[in-house]
Amino acid sequence: MSRSRTARTALAGASLLAVGVTLLSGTGTAHAASVATWDKVAACESGGDWSINTGNGYYGGLQFSLSTWKAYGGEAYAAYPHQATKKEQILIGEKVLAGQGAGAWPVCGAQAGLAGDTADPYPPEPAPTPVTGKVFDRTRSGSGSWASSVKIDDNPAVAAISASGLTDGSLHVQSLVSGKVYDRTRSASDSWSSATLIDENGSIEGIASAALPDGSLHVLTLVNGDVWDRTRSASGTWSSAVKVDDNGQLTDISAAALPDGTLHVQSLVNGDIWDRTRSAAGAWSSAVKIDDNGGIKDLAASGVKDGTLHVQSVVNGDVWDRTRSAAGSWSSAVKIDDNGSIKAVSSGAVTDGTVHVQSLVNGTVWDRTRSASGSWSSASQIDDNGAILASYGAGLPDGTFHVGTIA
Repeated sequence: MSRSRTARTALAGASLLAVGVTLLSGTGTAHAASVATWDKVAACESGGDWSINTGNGYYGGLQFSLSTWKAYGGEAYAAYPHQATKKEQILIGEKVLAGQGAGAWPVCGAQAGLAGDTADPYPPEPAPTPVTGKVFDRTRSGSGSWASSVKIDDNPAVAAISASGLTDGSLHVQSLVSGKVYDRTRSASDSWSSATLIDENGSIEGIASAALPDGSLHVLTLVNGDVWDRTRSASGTWSSAVKVDDNGQLTDISAAALPDGTLHVQSLVNGDIWDRTRSAAGAWSSAVKIDDNGGIKDLAASGVKDGTLHVQSVVNGDVWDRTRSAAGSWSSAVKIDDNGSIKAVSSGAVTDGTVHVQSLVNGTVWDRTRSASGSWSSASQIDDNGAILASYGAGLPDGTFHVGTIA
């Protein structure tokens, strides 16, 4: 398999040491080596050229023969060793090392200390620590003044939030904790209930919600790349969850209701946004791609009283807004915030026809407003906490607007 140090002189025309064309056995006990050690082997074998092919029958940085490459599964990466990446060649080298030992590279392996290095060249990355926090709610009055934030959930394990204002004046806030969804209610008189477990799936990755004109509430959940819908009737009864999208590759969702009783659910797939509609009668349409940008990182949506739907997206730290007219036609996306450092977005509509869009920048929340006539305001910082992880936005019938945060 290896040319080894003796064979390296073949680069200058010397004869080859055809070790490993016939697979070796019982030549060592090493089973792993660091990338640094493999770099030393490659420096000796091929001058460190991972793409080398001199026509001498040995290929790549570790100078595999084709028979050895194939025998250890290299064809899963490339037809020839030199056509594979450095990492792929090292991964096959690890298999050869485990099967034959460092003696498969009799000279270069010894010089590099291959037999004495037992490090994993590509150890698995540790699972990311869940980013969680407690939930706070902040109110904007009908006249436009912002209140201080109030802690509404002191569970420090909340990973995601969503919220919707119902026709009865109540606000429902959903929290995702350990893959389960809890619902907490603020009454029209401003009293908060305890959290109620509404979905104990345990594998939920994302949530969104929207309230319909009939007083019902829909909570959408993302599970293994699929979307499920669970309904709370106007009388307060929760239905079982129903799968509405079995794509299997969805990574984020948003939702918004329109005055005609339809529900729109947006899904993020490979950086593109798809929209799926539930009619007022309860029938779900097929998904329609509304944004093929390919680089969208987050999304939000709001239904406005004039029948339009606004969908916001985060691309390269900027926020874009796309509108669906009451007649059903989609506009092109318009950049509404070119900050460049925005990590997430949320939004909601108010009874006067304005849309509020919240942007998360360096742990702080900024609010930008679109008037009923279509003009966008400048962004105003409404929460300078500095450690905010996510937000929601929801309007109530009394003209107030609520922004919730995880911090």
